[in-house]
Amino acid sequence: MAVEGRNFRQTRVGRALSKRQRSKAKARVMNRLCSCYFCTLLTIYAIFVSALVIPLAFEESSSSSSTTTSSSSSSLAIQNPKECSESDKKIHIIFSTGCNLFQQWQAEVLLNSAKRVGQCGRITRIVSGCEEREDEGGSTGQRWITHQGGKTDQLVPTQDLIKSTNQNLNVHITPMLPESKEFPWWNKPYSIAHFAENGDLRDDEVVMILDPDEFFVHALTQSKGTPLTHVLAHGRTLDMIKEANDGVSSDIATPGHPVAQMYGLGDRWLTLFDREKICGIDSPCTKVSSEEAWTHYSVGPPYILHATDFKKVAPLWLKMMKPVYEADRGDMQADMYAYIMAAAHYNLKHTRLEHFMVSDVGAAELEAWPWVEKIDSMSCQDPTINYPASSFPPFNSAQNSPLIPALIHAAQHYKAVYPKTGETWNFHKGHIPGQILDCEQPLVVSPPDDLFNVQTNNRDKRSAFMVCWMTYTINRAVLEYRKQFCTKKHLPEEKQEPKGGIVGIEQGGGGAGGGGVSEYYNSAKCIRLVVFRHQVVPPCNNANPDCYPLANRVC
Repeated sequence: MAVEGRNFRQTRVGRALSKRQRSKAKARVMNRLCSCYFCTLLTIYAIFVSALVIPLAFEESSSSSSTTTSSSSSSLAIQNPKECSESDKKIHIIFSTGCNLFQQWQAEVLLNSAKRVGQCGRITRIVSGCEEREDEGGSTGQRWITHQGGKTDQLVPTQDLIKSTNQNLNVHITPMLPESKEFPWWNKPYSIAHFAENGDLRDDEVVMILDPDEFFVHALTQSKGTPLTHVLAHGRTLDMIKEANDGVSSDIATPGHPVAQMYGLGDRWLTLFDREKICGIDSPCTKVSSEEAWTHYSVGPPYILHATDFKKVAPLWLKMMKPVYEADRGDMQADMYAYIMAAAHYNLKHTRLEHFMVSDVGAAELEAWPWVEKIDSMSCQDPTINYPASSFPPFNSAQNSPLIPALIHAAQHYKAVYPKTGETWNFHKGHIPGQILDCEQPLVVSPPDDLFNVQTNNRDKRSAFMVCWMTYTINRAVLEYRKQFCTKKHLPEEKQEPKGGIVGIEQGGGGAGGGGVSEYYNSAKCIRLVVFRHQVVPPCNNANPDCYPLANRVC
């Protein structure tokens, strides 16, 4: 069963591994690491020769197997730590992924975008499922596939997981959870609970949980309170912010007071699930009212919690996943409901804000779309022209720059018509070729530079905003990745401007803005994402090295 997108989060749920399962999983991981020991040494040596230094640190747990690694490079330009406040140095961003190419490129785009905006603190990618491909194994004949086929389901070699343009990256590898073979969204609560128990987490950190398809437009911060003029909230949430903080918002997570983005989950979970059975008869979870459900628990990523709260919620999140999944089998939001009930059990009432991200073009009142709608003009081929290279914090009154969300969330299929030609330009993460990070693969053709400016209504502006930012952010990340990891042999003998132009991507991958084509882009190759599946010509087959299930080569 293929999934083209969902309005909300991806996560997985499942029971904790039995002792025997953990032992088998640990053995599989160690055998895999040992079997490729020699090839890993060669790979690390090759990377070292190309000036990338990657220190490896392996951590063993007495209860299960895990691997934590870090990526480092002195050649990367990242925000000077001296510019980070003490509070922002304590930020720890985490996100969980599978081990296939589909989520490998998403992870790198997230990491690259964090680096580009100067995101402070630490960042950890939690990876599971490296033992078996998503379309293999499993206990049932039916399973959810989260991508569109082609090469996207291929496993990523362990040594490639630590390759990134972001020098702050840490990688935490977990054993695979058998339940995730049937329902991939089990993986999120499982892998995060594993990290909470076995990972590198400091007691004074603030944990920010993202989805792998949430990319940075500007940095997230925990410094001071954000002025109310730069906060989006409504209803009881806004009243409480004003009453409690004297004009400053509660976007700072402290022990007992988490913060999160609003999602449209509402109070449905109050009647959908047997809360006494799942949470316990005397649990605060059973006493949540409809108003409280909307005001404090209708939330999703980014979840922002103090480490002390995170360590409590994470294991219970996993424990509650099983009864939630059994009560509402097949619901892709099961992990979100499990998180809500785990947080409610500990009476962790979130400050529910709306300005962290944009995702659903139909959810104008739930996300940061009011800010987008106020943008008068934006370059589609380089939307960063309108903002400081590292907009931190997200507003600059001196430059009178427009307010923008911190994250763009690739959770839907976005389509924008260019009225001058009648063409539809679109973006869907499932249409991106899984092998796009490879040195000789094409980039995505940029939409017309004025695609956003020519839209005549707010909904179309939202769609164009997403198409422009997603295309630019992915192309930029891929170019910088190739600059760091590809050699001169991957360069075309003769450069030429690609049809439609990959305009606005800087020369050589450095600096903001620009108008050239990177020398690390094979300009003889470019693709357009298709709007509908039947438009793929020729049909994709795995024997074809340029197999793009939902994209066409146009040059």
